Amino acid sequence: MKSLAAWSTARLAVPQEVEWGAGADGEPEVRQMMARLTDTLFNTIVEARAMVLHRKQSEIIRDWAKQQSYALESVFERNLASVRERIVRGVSENLLPLLNRHIEQKSLEDFLAAIDAQTLDTVGEVVRISVPAPLTELVTGELKKRNLDVVVAGESEKELVASIGETRIESRMGTASLKAEELLSNA
Repeated sequence: MKSLAAWSTARLAVPQEVEWGAGADGEPEVRQMMARLTDTLFNTIVEARAMVLHRKQSEIIRDWAKQQSYALESVFERNLASVRERIVRGVSENLLPLLNRHIEQKSLEDFLAAIDAQTLDTVGEVVRISVPAPLTELVTGELKKRNLDVVVAGESEKELVASIGETRIESRMGTASLKAEELLSNA
């Protein structure tokens, strides 16, 4: 197969303006027709090769774009999971203490309401309490506001205990359950 330079040189060597019947056998006309045919064939081959190259490049670019899309999607999913995890961790770190404080407050209110119900008709009744150390002062103050004599019998970890005469009131302070923590961590 001839190179591009050989085809071009052969094409230039053929005279462009040749009349029919100029030679005995019409050799120039045949040469000119062959040159046009060669040009057409060469152009067709070049165009076909260009189309094949373009198709291959398009496929390569399409495959590369798909790979980049998958890679970006993977990075995006990892980053989204990381952000979601940080949000849940931040919310749980701030929300669980608030939930625990609310539960503690509600337990304390219920405990004091039970004592109020038991000592409704009495004044100056002696109440022996056993509560967690951080709440001793608060519970003592609340009971003294109700005109009750308070004796701290001891400390407990999560129990609220009050003895009024022969009556004993017990309550256990709750905390945010493991289920609540699990829900927060899986949100």
